[in-house]
Amino acid sequence: MRAFVADNELFDNSGKVHVVDFPTGRLVTSLPTGHNPDVAVSPAGDKLFVVHTNLDLPYEDPQRDELLVYDTQTLDLIHKVGFQWRSLYNVAPTSPSMAMSQDGAVCYVNRTETLGDDLANNTMIVFDVASGRFEDAVIELPYQLTSFSAVHGMTGVQYGLSGRLGEGLGFADPAADSELRVRHDFPPGDPMRFDMAGTVAHPDKALVYVVSRAGIVQVWDLESDRFSERTQVELPRNGSIPLAHLMVTSDRLFLGASSREPAARGQSQALLTLSTVGGGLFRKSSLLLDPPAEKLALSADGTKLVALSRLEQSLCVYDMESGQAVSKAVSLGRHPVTFALAP
Repeated sequence: MRAFVADNELFDNSGKVHVVDFPTGRLVTSLPTGHNPDVAVSPAGDKLFVVHTNLDLPYEDPQRDELLVYDTQTLDLIHKVGFQWRSLYNVAPTSPSMAMSQDGAVCYVNRTETLGDDLANNTMIVFDVASGRFEDAVIELPYQLTSFSAVHGMTGVQYGLSGRLGEGLGFADPAADSELRVRHDFPPGDPMRFDMAGTVAHPDKALVYVVSRAGIVQVWDLESDRFSERTQVELPRNGSIPLAHLMVTSDRLFLGASSREPAARGQSQALLTLSTVGGGLFRKSSLLLDPPAEKLALSADGTKLVALSRLEQSLCVYDMESGQAVSKAVSLGRHPVTFALAP
């Protein structure tokens, strides 16, 4: 397993992507980047996608942002292409800059053009991996994406949206639609409104799990466009789920959880495991995360949990069966913010 850790060197307007091999935890090399790097890996695990920003160029420059594509094993550069208006983060990403199609043929890139007075144009563009070029289409968003990913057996992406007017869910094909509309929203008074922790798609079915920070879970069946009854997950005392700390396998849902203050900082102190067999949600176990983690991901086979600590500048690997830490990589740059895994 290989991890690619985005390190945003805040005061230098630059960054790096640290390449770490496990189980050894050995730092292979560090790839230089510009400001605000973010990473994604293709479904096959053979390509690394990196976005970053050159702050030396004017905000209006059409080449200010770049998408780089590398071979995950040789680290050879495959593609390098400039674009404009990528969505930047402040301290660390709370939503992905990129999402891959299920077949790995395209990379969807999230963009935000800041207009001032708390206004912005939110859009998505589509990068064709084979040609190494962005397609001409620009897809408009009603407001900011909070999560998006491919869905099993369907062409397109599921997404969560959040803005001053509310929060909502959608599904669309960015390669064919000119606008990603809100398909379902949360009306005033709904416990999900302004409280969504994120959405995560099932790997083998056209299902999306929608989770609130208070631990309310609802399953959206995209084929029938129907929702399950809501389930309240038992959280630790005064607990909350940080934004985007959600993962799912064929038979389990995983939720990061913390007391409210660490959760507001984007930290999980524990990982809750819930069985989804039979269509219900049944609490199975809880894994203590020490140190608390700002980013969580499962290995491709689901046997390992990888957790990023910005405070310790480390990646810790836990065995999901025993709950024990089995490997660790430390001193990962100055401000590691996120990572992606390749088998």
